[in-house]
Amino acid sequence: MNFKNKLFLAPMADVTSSPYRQLCKSFGADVVCTPLISATAIVRENRLTKDLLKHSDDESPVGIQLFGSDKETIVKAAKIVRDDFDFIDFNLGCPAPKVTEQEAGAGLLRKLDKVEEIVSKLVKCEKPVTIKTRAGLNDKQITFLKVGKIAENCGVSAIALHARTLKQVYSGKANWEWIKELKENVSMPVIGNGDVNSGESCRRMLKETGCDSI
Repeated sequence: MNFKNKLFLAPMADVTSSPYRQLCKSFGADVVCTPLISATAIVRENRLTKDLLKHSDDESPVGIQLFGSDKETIVKAAKIVRDDFDFIDFNLGCPAPKVTEQEAGAGLLRKLDKVEEIVSKLVKCEKPVTIKTRAGLNDKQITFLKVGKIAENCGVSAIALHARTLKQVYSGKANWEWIKELKENVSMPVIGNGDVNSGESCRRMLKETGCDSI
């Protein structure tokens, strides 16, 4: 799996279904990913979740984005789906209260020791693992460099940074300087995320941050 492809379709809840991913591939997306999917729901064989796991052969390379807070459940879910996807993306970025209140998504940024425990196990699932994270909890609790080092030390294949904090949710402006700083401090590929909504913004992010992908 080449994580230096430039254009990644961001995983979006209730949006990035298989037909949508195929459409984006037809318009030039290099890599696509499922919506955010609960590891617990996979383990419990939830019917609606099974529908979210469906994909076509022409979507490859395609990843699955998992969220959860229980280490054993996340690893079990990854082993269940690993043969069907090219990589596993672990979410540390979702700001939705129903996710963060479970100590999942961006809520896990409150417990970086737990992040390390989960990721160190996840990378042993015989598939490339990527991470998507937020910059931190708020402007006074910026964690992306610590998460980057954890990911690098655990053998994660690439890291995506949404350059906003959990507190910001989707408001304000993404701070692309954080993406540049992460790229300068880790050796693995960095995927930039936040306020990319045109070809021009793609080009600017690549130029201004030095990130590997968008």
